[in-house]
Amino acid sequence: MHVNVNYIRVNVNYTPYKNVYMHVNVLVWRVNDIYMRDNDIAWLVNGRVQAVNDSFSSTC
Repeated sequence: MHVNVNYIRVNVNYTPYKNVYMHVNVLVWRVNDIYMRDNDIAWLVNGRVQAVNDSFSSTC
């Protein structure tokens, strides 16, 4: 799902207080998604390598 960060940032100013928390969380999630992408890829690769190692160990 693509989220327009600029729309969210502007929309926070015009949103009822009860909805501000949700919008801020989505904005933070998008920022984290951008900055953490490299770490997530490394984690997926390491996780798959570990899973292969675990499978190999259990079959020997």
